[in-house]
Amino acid sequence: MFKGRKILVGVASSVAMYKTLDLIRRLQKEGAEVHVMMTRHAAKLISPQMFHAISQNRVWIKMFDEESSDPMPHVQILQEVDLVMVVPATASLIGHYAMGLAHDLVTTALLGAKAPVLLAPAMNSAMYEHSIVQENLDKLRSIGVTVVDPVEGKLACGSDGMGCLAPLKTILLYAERLLTQQDLKGKKVLISGGRTIEPLDPVRLLTNRSSGKMGLALARAAFSRGAEVVVVSGKVDVQYPAPIEVFSVKTAEEMREAVLTRFTDCDVFISAAAVCDYKPLNVSNSKLKKKGVKMALELIENPDILKEVSALKRKDQKVVGFALETNDLENNAKKKLKEKNLDLLIGNSPVVLDADEGEFSLFYERNHKSLKGNKVTLGHYLFDWLLDLRSSK
Repeated sequence: MFKGRKILVGVASSVAMYKTLDLIRRLQKEGAEVHVMMTRHAAKLISPQMFHAISQNRVWIKMFDEESSDPMPHVQILQEVDLVMVVPATASLIGHYAMGLAHDLVTTALLGAKAPVLLAPAMNSAMYEHSIVQENLDKLRSIGVTVVDPVEGKLACGSDGMGCLAPLKTILLYAERLLTQQDLKGKKVLISGGRTIEPLDPVRLLTNRSSGKMGLALARAAFSRGAEVVVVSGKVDVQYPAPIEVFSVKTAEEMREAVLTRFTDCDVFISAAAVCDYKPLNVSNSKLKKKGVKMALELIENPDILKEVSALKRKDQKVVGFALETNDLENNAKKKLKEKNLDLLIGNSPVVLDADEGEFSLFYERNHKSLKGNKVTLGHYLFDWLLDLRSSK
């Protein structure tokens, strides 16, 4: 989403501004060209040279710079940028912006911005919770400004409270959304992800290999396109950003119940979880001990969540499944697509389990297409397909 984009990052005088350096690195890593404006007070906390070194572009502080070939940077840059982000945003900056006051270079740029604007507040909890600050934020939201709310944590004053800068992954997710066509706005996407577990005893369990990266990538793609996203998640090795609603489960039966409860209200269900096909017939109440002999483990099948959900599918709902196969992927995938009445099935091998990218096979009706790329790209193609927006690429 950020490749080839020009982004203006405004920096205000919050202690959290050191995190903005990492934000700029992440934007650049994904292909963005980043330009920085700082308030005068921010420039006293961290040297502008640090931001210059990271962004590789001149850092603007003064409203008018007689030494520059571009003496009015807030005019020229604003004609070129795709997104304006203020990270962090202080109570003072928020107040001036809400009142329409061009107090400094950053607020002047905000008032002149035609591109989408994102603010990520960071301040003491008493300031953030003050009614005036909340009124100012509400006013900015009402005119289309995206506000990424802060989180609870250890504040600069040493106390704990609400006011810490939101995690950078959350800020970036909202930024992606502002740069993406909102063709899923008003749609509800339900995703199952992660791995389920089945206990053998109080200590041991059966499970599958799954990092949860696929479910996260699908959720990220759906959210960036404007959808309301809900994830029913087993155990994962990733963290879901705050705007994505997550319901955590452990066993296959818990996942079945959670999915069926929420399926009726969704427009699209994507079954990306690694659900245990079997569970122990009997679970020991105490830890199983070594006895020096072979031990037989009797297993019974878990319910087929995907098949059960597909049987309940309405004409206005779409159901997507995954098929991980170690051999004969095409025949097994086509069989699963038909037997479970799926709209789309994505096949892959165990190679992609812990990876961020790989090769995938998409099966639908009588057609078959191969796709290679990262999992977020796969998610976007999936939604393109569901919206019938496929292109030659």
